Amino acid sequence: IRQRTRVVIFLVDDRYVPSDDKDSNQKLVRDALKNTIENLIPRDNIIFPDTTLPIDACVLDYSTRVRARVQTLDVACLGIGGDGHLASWFPPFTSEIYDIAHDVTKHCQHTTQDRGFAVKDRITVSMDVICRARRKLFFINSQAKMDLWRNMVLSMEPDALLKQPILQVIMSGCVTVVCTPPFSLRSTSRPSSPMTIKEHLNVVVFGASGDLAKKKTFPALFSLHSEGLLPESVNIIGYARSKISEEEFWENFVSPSLGKLPSYFSGKDDLLICGGDVFGNVARFKSSVSYVSGPYEHDGLNSEESTWSVHSLSNKLKDIEVETFNKFALEAHDAPAVQLRCNHLFYLALPPGVFPSVVKAAKELCWSTTGWNRYVVEKPFGKDSASSELLSSELMTLLREDQIYRIDHYLGKEMALNIMSMRFANMIFAPLWSKTSISSVKVTFKETITVAGRAGYFDEYGVIRDVMQNHLLQMLTLIAMERPTTLSDDDIRDEKVKVLRQIKPAVLDNTVVGQYEGYLLEANVPQDSLTPTFASCVLFIDNERWDKVPFILKAGKALEQSVMEIRLQLRSIPGSLFSNCMDDCCDDIDDQLRVGCVPQNEIVIKLQPREAIYMKVMSNKPGVIGPQRLEQTELDFSVRDRFSVERMPDAYERLIYDVIAGNKQNFVRSDELREAWRIFTPLLDRLTGVTPEIYAIGSRGPTTADRLAATHGYKHNSGYSWVGKPSAASEDNEYRSDVKLQS
Repeated sequence: IRQRTRVVIFLVDDRYVPSDDKDSNQKLVRDALKNTIENLIPRDNIIFPDTTLPIDACVLDYSTRVRARVQTLDVACLGIGGDGHLASWFPPFTSEIYDIAHDVTKHCQHTTQDRGFAVKDRITVSMDVICRARRKLFFINSQAKMDLWRNMVLSMEPDALLKQPILQVIMSGCVTVVCTPPFSLRSTSRPSSPMTIKEHLNVVVFGASGDLAKKKTFPALFSLHSEGLLPESVNIIGYARSKISEEEFWENFVSPSLGKLPSYFSGKDDLLICGGDVFGNVARFKSSVSYVSGPYEHDGLNSEESTWSVHSLSNKLKDIEVETFNKFALEAHDAPAVQLRCNHLFYLALPPGVFPSVVKAAKELCWSTTGWNRYVVEKPFGKDSASSELLSSELMTLLREDQIYRIDHYLGKEMALNIMSMRFANMIFAPLWSKTSISSVKVTFKETITVAGRAGYFDEYGVIRDVMQNHLLQMLTLIAMERPTTLSDDDIRDEKVKVLRQIKPAVLDNTVVGQYEGYLLEANVPQDSLTPTFASCVLFIDNERWDKVPFILKAGKALEQSVMEIRLQLRSIPGSLFSNCMDDCCDDIDDQLRVGCVPQNEIVIKLQPREAIYMKVMSNKPGVIGPQRLEQTELDFSVRDRFSVERMPDAYERLIYDVIAGNKQNFVRSDELREAWRIFTPLLDRLTGVTPEIYAIGSRGPTTADRLAATHGYKHNSGYSWVGKPSAASEDNEYRSDVKLQS
């Protein structure tokens, strides 16, 4: 009642007669509401057809006024006729009438009937509006109508869904029947049988013709399909601006990625993932893929192209639902009824600027009322605190937090998933995991590639927004978080948020930015661009466990190697017996690299390219003559070697599977995002106008970055020699020029 101004009431249908006529529904409603609800709800919020207008003008006027106030009904209050009609939709439907009744471009329609009723012309809302209502209440006031209801449900034929409007509403879900007086649904002439519940998944990929969908989303879906990890009943619908046929979409945007299995399958043996029948799996996958083209703006009836395209997607989903229901009904011919639950996964492989409009259109016209609806959104989630908050608020006005999956694909990488297992399932690490034993933590992301092909996007965002504020910061939270109470999604993310709140904002004095030589020559890069392609930043966590421990985040393009790793450098042993130098000789970086110092132990977590966890330790070099000689070696856990894994699942496979399963542990919550931007927005503001240091392509980046790390106590290990079969540890690349491999 306190929010009565938000309540809107309108008629599902009315007869085309004067408003004071005894056959007028609005007269009946006015009389019923008089002195009750009518006094509580603003008069403008009670909408009736203006039957003083000509019939077509009346329908258009009523549709316009209803649509302006109501996008999706919260509650539809319905009755049924003795012949099974609903509102002013009379069975049996032909396929033509079905298409008219479910036309998503029209909220209201003009119908006529010739069944002996006094009034032939009717104004009624579309079946699409009724079926999309969040709740449907049927009021049945006679045994005859209850018998009609029961007979329709229990004797449903495969084509009954097409013919009967009441069944179409029942199958849309969220239906409640109110009987006055109460009647039993149970038939007295036949035993009741259980309803068969079937589930179907629709995956809608927005931005289906883009690089992300082509290189990651569709290959991941194909892999899940091949491994039998998608639901048995599934359809995948691509949506993009490209005006092409379904066959052209398959040949140009889906098939090329699947034809290059090594791009996401690591070797020939991986063809076993398809059960030895690669081409059979591709054919079956193709049969589930379809395509709809159109723009991403949704202007309702103001844009003919936009309306047509969004409605085409809606109609595609409705056709799939009908076909799926008929298939299940035929398969379960001995069952009295089939209930179909359609789940919708919307994958937004799009720029964030179009998220709200796409979500609004999809929610209005493509929303499943029988199953769950989940939206996957890709980074960047804004450019700073203000833009991120605006984007989040726009999404949160349309969706609940549990329906939004903000994807950071590094959280789906195998070794990122292994961090919690390593920390909280192994006692050996527990006493080491604090400032007492760890002197510094370094999270590194390096790429050998330049920004070629992505320069337009990259120059707008830069390496801090592209990598550091999201990927690297998420890895930091996994390393630094406290033990969660349980393994539930929210308990884990609660601990990550706690750590983020304890991180002081990044400052310019603890930051180095760089730009590789030739960046200004890249296509779509302004000649005066100051966008950094390299950044190194030192953060501190203000809590007891990590007080004064530097967390060094480093990311860059066009560097000497491609690697993503986390290094936890342990403190030096006090009074070491084996040190050949005094502590104060390692203040300068050049001295740190000098052979002779006993390197500090390190725990290394390598996320790519070869997944592993290993610890760099000192060991005595075997020999009879001479004093003890130390040599650095490792305790190595390489995932592929230990588990004989031929193929590591791509991060997108794991994360899409998690979305389907409803697991949000590996997705970014809104408060995580807010804290991440709080940490980096002040730094980004300070970097405006700062000229980045130029570094050579193929180098380690700006030399000042190494000096920054050294200033905070991080020491490069030198003279490392590994002996044995190749492993992740043999590829230890922190200071690659000093690595010596011996066979």
